[in-house]
Amino acid sequence: MEHMKLKSRKLWLALALIVVFTLLLWFEKLDADNYTQAVLTLFGIYSGANVLTKFAKGGDNNGN
Repeated sequence: MEHMKLKSRKLWLALALIVVFTLLLWFEKLDADNYTQAVLTLFGIYSGANVLTKFAKGGDNNGN
């Protein structure tokens, strides 16, 4: 099994945004429905960006 690449800027940006969303929820600047929608949207964008990056790099079938 290949180790996760923690150098990914997309990953760090996604994690930072989740922290921001969580802080906004904590300080009641964001309600639970909007928090959920924001996290789901972020996940969709992150996942789509990973797929596009794989196709742009011409990744092979074993995930590299």
